[in-house]
Amino acid sequence: MEIKELFKGIAVVIDDQVNEKDSSISKIVTFLKTENIPVVAYDEIPSVDVISSLQNASFVILDWEYNNIGMALPEGGVIKPSSLESETKDDLLNFIEQILSTIFVPIFLFTDQEPDSIKDSLKSRGLYFDNKPNRVFIKRKSELNTYDELIDAIKIWIQQMPSVYVLKKWEKALNSTKNKMFLEMYGYSPNWIHILRDILKNDSIEYNQEFGEFLTKNITNRIGTVEFADEYFVEIGEKVPEELAKVMEGERYIRYGENNTPTRAYTGDLFKKGGKYYLNIRAQCDLARDEDPILYVISGKKLSVNQIVTGGVVVHSDGVLQIGDKNYTLDELSQIISDDKALSNINADFKKVVSGNIFYKGAIMERANEVIIACIDGKEVVKFDIKLCAKPFSELKDQRIGRVLPPHITRIQQKCAQHMIREGTIPLPQDIFN
Repeated sequence: MEIKELFKGIAVVIDDQVNEKDSSISKIVTFLKTENIPVVAYDEIPSVDVISSLQNASFVILDWEYNNIGMALPEGGVIKPSSLESETKDDLLNFIEQILSTIFVPIFLFTDQEPDSIKDSLKSRGLYFDNKPNRVFIKRKSELNTYDELIDAIKIWIQQMPSVYVLKKWEKALNSTKNKMFLEMYGYSPNWIHILRDILKNDSIEYNQEFGEFLTKNITNRIGTVEFADEYFVEIGEKVPEELAKVMEGERYIRYGENNTPTRAYTGDLFKKGGKYYLNIRAQCDLARDEDPILYVISGKKLSVNQIVTGGVVVHSDGVLQIGDKNYTLDELSQIISDDKALSNINADFKKVVSGNIFYKGAIMERANEVIIACIDGKEVVKFDIKLCAKPFSELKDQRIGRVLPPHITRIQQKCAQHMIREGTIPLPQDIFN
């Protein structure tokens, strides 16, 4: 079964009864070990500082109740004050919250408690949502009597949470390719790291970045096709435009902030000064050789959504004339031609369709002397004029807001290059076509 193979990595189990031989969680741990899955066990909630070390875990199993925390009695047993119980629950919620916000690792919450009450506690902290995929999988321990039952339950959850399936599938292919590449390069020479790093160090100030990109590109070139099973991609219904725009921004653009803004200049750097954008298209190899490189930027401005035409000019069988997103009946047209203002407005609509920015088959049509990119800087659509301007990086550095990623920045560079080296031609007379 595919799910078994995808979850073969190290499992982290956090449960106060994990070391008790006859406990429910001990039985689950036995299932895992029988399948040759290594298990790292904690019998108390660990510090959040541990989370960064869990990023390579296959999954994390958590308990909801921690009964061994309290004051021991002389005759045996434990007194657990309500304040301590509340503090423990806060620690657990904080731990879950930190995992969800720091690393993308599946969290399985196996419990003896009622799942609905647990969901309510998670909802109160914004860690669980109704009618949405959730990264926390909740299941009663008593319902998991065999390893196959565990895998079947996980499979049902993954069909509602395909991100986990894609992550595990891609991780498996990536890890396999990474190991093969390092074994192959080491077979060529045990000194391959030194050889390539020295070459880059002699060529570039930013040799660490260049070396990292070399490794990433080599893995990408070797990874091959990853096959994903359609059964894990259940249709989610209507997609909200706001959500679509955010996803597309994530595909083509990185926002810079306080914690992720690089110190050096990069191809695709986007700057915003006042209401004007500047996009750096200079090649990375040139930028890497200077502490304060000269940027080759094109400037642009936000394109209003109402300037983008999503429909053409169509006459429908019922006599309705459609111009862009507006419809006119024959009666309305007969009235318009006798009204100078209305006639001017409809002609402006025609002109907008003919000369405006037309959306066609997933792209906004561009003229030869402009570049348009959508869904950057908070879903904005920006139109750039292809007029290169040279500016020192130090002049724009404080206005840098993000970076346009390949292949989008590559397409923009190619169009700018074609525009700059074009040869002028004599224009055709309009009378030929009259």
